[in-house]
Amino acid sequence: MARQILIWSIVIVCVIIVIWLLSKTELVSLIKPKSKSTSFNFSDLIEDLDTINFDVKIAEAFKSSDFRTAIRWHYLKTLFLLDKKQLITFAPFKTNIDYGHELKGKDLYQAFIKLSRIYEYVWYGQFILNGSTYQNNAAKFNAVEKQINV
Repeated sequence: MARQILIWSIVIVCVIIVIWLLSKTELVSLIKPKSKSTSFNFSDLIEDLDTINFDVKIAEAFKSSDFRTAIRWHYLKTLFLLDKKQLITFAPFKTNIDYGHELKGKDLYQAFIKLSRIYEYVWYGQFILNGSTYQNNAAKFNAVEKQINV
């Protein structure tokens, strides 16, 4: 009985060591993909939002085919415009859900929820964008921008 416990303990320890060693190699990328790198400079958000030219940022990201970053700029522009229209109060610590709660019961609520979903899929998810899917999503952001009408 003691011999069986010793053998099983050794087997379990060996399996744990093998798993740990494999997690340190490139084989783990087969199971868990590497996070996408991005050219988005988060220090831009420390600036006063009034000083950011969102259209230029969007155009630069689009020109370099960085569609993820372009969608992020679209979303930040939407937040900025909603703040200017006093429909939300922008704050760096707030979440998309917080902004949604502020818009609850207002005309733009459903549109904002859809834009938030697009942004979250593109920025945080593994959703791949190409030129045509970017254009389709950018059109949705532009339509909401016209609705806000600042």
